[in-house]
Amino acid sequence: MTSFYCATWIRHWLWRGHLAIGLSGFEKEIVERADPIIVEGHEIFVATPEDLIVLKVLAGRQRDLQDVKGIVEIQGERLDWGYCLAAAKRLESAVDVDLVQQVERLRTS
Repeated sequence: MTSFYCATWIRHWLWRGHLAIGLSGFEKEIVERADPIIVEGHEIFVATPEDLIVLKVLAGRQRDLQDVKGIVEIQGERLDWGYCLAAAKRLESAVDVDLVQQVERLRTS
């Protein structure tokens, strides 16, 4: 399986974001599930809050875990925790990290 990941920060006076292009299975899912938003008249697609949670738990840095807490606080009951747990389970065998336990802990905190 070939995969490619390229990330860069995009900064603009009205908008700042993170652009990631990936070709692995999970990254393709993220792109397919992405939500469209309009920025300065242009449609761009952003990862769903659930996919961001899984990606940030996977990264595991303190800053990422703080970001997850913010996502959970803002999204609240709208989050699909079943999807988060299923995605974490699919990924954890590939990365040898207990992602499900970490996502579950965030869900119940």
